[in-house]
Amino acid sequence: MNGKLLDTNVLVRLFNGDKKITDYLSKQNDIRLSSISLGELLFGAEKSQRTEENKNKAIAFFSRYNLYETSEEVAAEYGKIKSALLKSGNPIPENDLWLAAVAKANDFAIVTQDKHFKKISNLSIIEI
Repeated sequence: MNGKLLDTNVLVRLFNGDKKITDYLSKQNDIRLSSISLGELLFGAEKSQRTEENKNKAIAFFSRYNLYETSEEVAAEYGKIKSALLKSGNPIPENDLWLAAVAKANDFAIVTQDKHFKKISNLSIIEI
C-alpha cells in the first residue's frame, strides 16, 4: 500500500471538527487526496450558506497536498470496477467509483465510512 486516500465523507467530518478523524489523521504521514473529492467539496460549498468560507477552507486544505487525478490507468480501473459492479447488480455512486479507481490504480487504501466500497474486489479499505 502506497498511502491512504481520503473519501469525501471523511473530509467533511474533518472540516466539521470530528475528533475521531482529527486524531486518526494526526497519526498518519501518508495521506492522499483526489481532485474528485475537491470537486465534491466545492459543490457542497456552492450549495451552502457560507459558500466562500467553505470553498476557501477546502482549497486551503487541499493546497498542502499533491492531488491525484484521473489518468489512463485510473480510467482503466474505473471501467473494470463499474463493469463488475453492474454485472453483480451492485452499483455505487459515480464519484465513489472514480475514487476507488484512483485508489486501485495507485495502490492506496481508501479511508471512508461508506460500506459500499466493500463491494469492490481487491480494494484496501480503512473504515473510520
